[in-house]
Amino acid sequence: MFSPKVLDRAHVIELSAERPSSYLLAATRSEPGGTIKIGQADEVLKRGIKDRETQRHAVGNPATILDDLIKLDFTQEEVAQIRNLTISALDGCYDLLGPVGFPFGYRVAKEIFVYLMGWIETKIGGGDQKAAVIAAWPDALDKALLQKVLPKIHGNRRSLGGSLSAVSAFLAGNSASSTPSASYTLGLSTKVEILPAQVLTLPGAGSQFPLSRRKLDAMHDRLHATGYVSFVS
Repeated sequence: MFSPKVLDRAHVIELSAERPSSYLLAATRSEPGGTIKIGQADEVLKRGIKDRETQRHAVGNPATILDDLIKLDFTQEEVAQIRNLTISALDGCYDLLGPVGFPFGYRVAKEIFVYLMGWIETKIGGGDQKAAVIAAWPDALDKALLQKVLPKIHGNRRSLGGSLSAVSAFLAGNSASSTPSASYTLGLSTKVEILPAQVLTLPGAGSQFPLSRRKLDAMHDRLHATGYVSFVS
């Protein structure tokens, strides 16, 4: 796996193999990750390069990056909801992963807010209605966690314990008192847990963070099957 410094600066995008019949027998098929028009993709790339060159996101507090959503006709309340829920998600992941050696710092948090801002700008620029973007923005946070936080995780059963299943439970909206539990025991008696006040509930119906949870659950299963796991194994 890559070094921590590389992972701090990069988004890890996993390309999974498809079941043969999904492309050999299908009369029509869509790309698993979706599609984007070439012209729109070009604008996204140019904007990203310009943002880096002009240091648009060179701010002291990464959470303020979302303030630019006001220019896209988002209200202060809508911006605050996106910001606060993102911070809650980051806090929960940090609290559960830190004790087993995988805390993350400023750069990861900043890149996640930059990703969210870019995702929303791209959706609005592509013609999506604001209401649809507000309903779907958790999908972007799911991808950001999958690409920025989870790739750092690796270790054996002794070092990771039940942390992977606890993070998955937290992202599902659970606390330590839920089933499955967003908690685990570190060592002999140290309890690492998400309290009821920390429960993460995203707006809208449906499963929360499906991509991140699927990856965490797969990593948990592999850890218990082989005794060791990393993001890519």
